[in-house]
Amino acid sequence: MGTTETAEARVDDSINVLVAPTSMQDQEWARAFFGATITPEDLAASAPPDFARKTVYLCGDISGIGDRQLSSAARVFVIRDHSHGYPEDADAPWPLVELGRVPFRVHGVGVYYRRFFGPGSDEFYRIRTEHTFQSLTESTKPGTARRSGIYLTPVTRDGDALHFRLLRCSTNLSGPTENFGLTDTRIVDALNREAATVFRNQAPLNHVLAQIYHNTLATEGRKQSKARISAHADKTKDMPVNGIMAFCTFYDRLDDLRPLAGDPFDLGLKGTSGLTRLRFRLKDPTEERDELSLPAQFTVTLYPGSVFFMPLSTNRLYTHEIRPSGLDAELLPTRLGYVVRCSSAEAVHEDGHTYLKVAGGTGLGARVPLEPPTEAGMDALRGLYAEENRAASFIDYGDEFLFSMNTGDYVAPRAQDLGRDLLVHAADRREPLRGTVGIGVLGRRGQGQAGRRTHEGRRRDW
Repeated sequence: MGTTETAEARVDDSINVLVAPTSMQDQEWARAFFGATITPEDLAASAPPDFARKTVYLCGDISGIGDRQLSSAARVFVIRDHSHGYPEDADAPWPLVELGRVPFRVHGVGVYYRRFFGPGSDEFYRIRTEHTFQSLTESTKPGTARRSGIYLTPVTRDGDALHFRLLRCSTNLSGPTENFGLTDTRIVDALNREAATVFRNQAPLNHVLAQIYHNTLATEGRKQSKARISAHADKTKDMPVNGIMAFCTFYDRLDDLRPLAGDPFDLGLKGTSGLTRLRFRLKDPTEERDELSLPAQFTVTLYPGSVFFMPLSTNRLYTHEIRPSGLDAELLPTRLGYVVRCSSAEAVHEDGHTYLKVAGGTGLGARVPLEPPTEAGMDALRGLYAEENRAASFIDYGDEFLFSMNTGDYVAPRAQDLGRDLLVHAADRREPLRGTVGIGVLGRRGQGQAGRRTHEGRRRDW
C-alpha cells in the first residue's frame, strides 16, 4: 500500500544489436528489429563496438565472425532462419534461435516476440495440469464469463501465515490465488530476464492472470459465441507506476489450422487467420503529447507461444480488446491468455483472515485487515475503473479501498508443494524430469562465455 514517486518504465532499444549484412537490412523483419543494426564489417573495424551488457543477434554468413569479437556481450544468438556458415553442434560457440525469438518493435510502445516459447513446449497442458481454473465474473456485468481463470503469484509460508500478493482488478474469481507451479516459475523467470533487455526502470513481474477462453458452438436454437473481451485498460490500483505487462499466448486444438502464406507464424484456413488478435486504440487520439507520434490504433496477432511486452504507459494511453477470428467457432483453437504483471500489494493470510501489509508500519501496525466491500465503496471503485478506461492521465486510487471485489482474496492462497508437483508433473507427462528445464537457461552466460547448453549439457532452441 502507499505510493512513492517513481518514473514509469519505458522501452529501451539500446541493449539489443543485430549484426546483419547490408543486403538483409532492408528486409521487413530486419527493419522491425528492436535495437541497433550494424554490419559484419563493423565488427572487423579497428575500433569495434562495445557490446558490454548487450544482447547480440547474428545473421548472414557467420563463418567470418569470431568469439573474441563478441566476448564482452552478455548474450549472443545466431538466427537460424537467416544464417549460414555456422555449425549446428554442441561445440558451436553461440546458441541458435528461430526468428520468432527475436524482439520486434511495435510502434515504440511495446516489444513483440512472435514465438518466445518453442512449438513443442506445450505450456497450455502444463499450466492447466498444475492449476484448478475457476469461474469468473466481471465487476460491471451479471453472471459468469465464458472463460475460466486463476490468479497466480509466489506464496510463502511463515508458521501459520501465508504471504502473497494481490492484484485487485475487475476480474473476480470464485476461488483463491494459487502459488506459482514449476511452469509458472520457469515462464516468469524467463520473462523477467528478457524484460531486462527491452525495458529501463521496470518493476519485476510477479503476478499472473491466466484465463482459458471458451468458444460455444452453434446448436439448434442457439447461435455460436466466440470468446472476446471489449476494449478496456487494465486496472492499476495494485500495480507500481513502473510496472510492465507481458501478454503470453498458448493454444490447444491447433491441428485443424494450416500455415498461412506470407506469414510464417500465422495459422488459419482459406486465407483467414484462426488466431486471436489484440487490438489497441488510443483513448484520446486528439490529445497533444510530448511523445513521438503514436498510431491511433494497431493490432497484434497473438501467435502460439508469443509474448507482447508493454509498459504501463501504453496501458495508460491505449485501451486493448480481445478480438476472435472470423472463422466459425467450431474451427477455432482454445486459447490460454497468460498475462504477467507487477503487483505492489503485499498481503498475508493468517487465522482465517487476509491482511494488507502497510509500508512503514511495525508489529501489528504493519498490516490492516482486508475489509468486506460496501455498496458505496464498490460504486466509487467502479467509477475509477471506468475513468481508467477513458483517461490517458494517471489514476490515483489512493489508500482508501481496503476491500476486494474478488472473493478469492479473502481465503487462504493455495501453496502447493513444488517438490511433489514436480514428481506428479513428470509422471503425468510420462517423461523424465529433464522436461522441466527452465526456458530462460538458453543464452545465460557463465565463466565469460555465452550460455551454450542447458544444465543437461545440450543447447536448447527457443
